[in-house]
Amino acid sequence: MKKILIRCLSFVLILAVLYLGYSTIRTLNGNPLSMPKAKKIANEYLNQAYPDNKLIISDGTYNIKFGNYYFDIKGSSDTNVNELVIQEGLKTIEDTNKTKELNEKVKQYITANSNLSFEKMEVNGTVFFTSDNFKRNDNIWIGLSGEDLTNEKIANFGKSIMNWSKENGLSLNRLTIDFTNLTFNESFRLTLEDNKLDEQDIVNMIKKTE
Repeated sequence: MKKILIRCLSFVLILAVLYLGYSTIRTLNGNPLSMPKAKKIANEYLNQAYPDNKLIISDGTYNIKFGNYYFDIKGSSDTNVNELVIQEGLKTIEDTNKTKELNEKVKQYITANSNLSFEKMEVNGTVFFTSDNFKRNDNIWIGLSGEDLTNEKIANFGKSIMNWSKENGLSLNRLTIDFTNLTFNESFRLTLEDNKLDEQDIVNMIKKTE
């Protein structure tokens, strides 16, 4: 009876050690079963998006907090030229180079064409592609603060961004504008996903935030 108990305890201990080892590997490198799939998706995207470039993909790392896989992309000189982020359970791919390009374009458009008067502006967009067919989607987030930011002005501004994105061939998935009226110290959010809305519809979609 004692030998049976010792064997059972040993078996449980072995299982615990194996589980601990698996959990450690999963924490440091992501799900061992999903990492090869993530790398395969990244390679397929590179071949489709940059067919004329000789690019090398890294082994990849995993971020347990966000559940994302990160791959450094190197050029012929062995220097990092890009980073791909596989996220949402291997469903989407973020191309950080295209994200940077999008943010610069949005900043340039606002600076050159916006009639808004503001004291502070932030732009944080994301360009991602679906992993099944590499369809592009652009998310744009804009943060503004100023003394003369009214709902009507932001509605008109939001509509102009939607029109601009369409005219420039972007695939706008969502536009989010967080703005603060410094005169009344009030903050609001506008989220748009439909380019067919007019300014009055958009005004009604602006919600006050804490």
